[in-house]
Amino acid sequence: MVEKLQTRPNKLVPTRICILLLFLFSTGFLFPLAAQENPAGHALSLDEAVTLARRQSPDVRIAVNQPKNRYWQYRFYQSNYLPQLRLSGTVPDFNRAILPITQPDGSQEFRDVSLSVVNANLSVVQNIGLTGGQVYAGGFFQRIGNFSPLSNRQFSGNPRIGLTQPLFRFDQLLWNRRIQPLLYQEAQHAYLETVEKIAVDATDLYFTALQAQTNLTMAQTNVANNDTLYRISQERFEIGKIAENELLQLELALMTARQRFAQAQLDFEKGILQLKAILGFTDNESIQLIAPGRLPDFSVDADTALTQARQNRPQMIGFDRRLTEAKRDVAQARGETGLDANLQVNVEVTQQGPAFNQLFIRPQNQQSVALTFEKKESLLDNLDPSAMDNP
Repeated sequence: MVEKLQTRPNKLVPTRICILLLFLFSTGFLFPLAAQENPAGHALSLDEAVTLARRQSPDVRIAVNQPKNRYWQYRFYQSNYLPQLRLSGTVPDFNRAILPITQPDGSQEFRDVSLSVVNANLSVVQNIGLTGGQVYAGGFFQRIGNFSPLSNRQFSGNPRIGLTQPLFRFDQLLWNRRIQPLLYQEAQHAYLETVEKIAVDATDLYFTALQAQTNLTMAQTNVANNDTLYRISQERFEIGKIAENELLQLELALMTARQRFAQAQLDFEKGILQLKAILGFTDNESIQLIAPGRLPDFSVDADTALTQARQNRPQMIGFDRRLTEAKRDVAQARGETGLDANLQVNVEVTQQGPAFNQLFIRPQNQQSVALTFEKKESLLDNLDPSAMDNP
């Protein structure tokens, strides 16, 4: 009788299975793992994930150093326009040698000379940003001590002020004044753009991991349901209620559900690891994602978006910066190949004596004005190209 039941088709089997499934759905027996979630961990919302990504993401820690580096470069650029104190000297310079010494009658004789020289040069220099020149004030003081053939000391000093002004030379300070602020602004806007990009990436990874978490829960439920149906079908097969073909189909469905559960588990672990990486979490921290509630409804005006992009995108500042750098390169090429002239104006007082305090008694005035020029021209540029073909 059992063999007949196993071999003959039973038209009532689908109806009975549907009735059984409805009964199990209504009693909740079919979903023993439906409420089972991932292991309890730190509940993480979308807003919290974005906040953590902006604060402790590895990419943020890297990006924050770029504006700092550019800030100190900007401070160094600004220091070029501040007065600079310069001090140099030699303490001491001792020499002993046989040197030709001019005698009172104009002849020269070799004498054994021993002397020490101590000098110091103190000056304050101020760059002129608009013209590329320099204004300076300072003084040069020197002490010479003779040991042989005569023992004595001599002091000299010459306080001075002056101006050095290139006339046609390339002005690096002027172009730095135009380019360096753009570099600093570009670094600041690039940092803000990086932070916002990290927030967008964190949001994308959050929803990817949340979808994987939901798929994992559904896969768990699917495995539990197919396992329950398969165990019930085994009992029904033993008493001859269903055919072996139906049992094998249910077994295949169970194996497929387990395979999908394994894939869902891999996808979930991958999504969580990627989310932890951008949030700066360790692998040991367990997190439980919370689905966000109602998403905000907003609209973006095209003209407003274009205006904000032009104001805030670092690429727009970078375009202006590159255009200014191109103009600077052209000016530099012209300045290095054209006429180079330099104006030097110097006013100083000088005095010398056997004591240091005598340097300030009736010093002598000295003034100098010099204009130097230099013209560089390549000879090859003036050659006729046809002369090279017909030597």
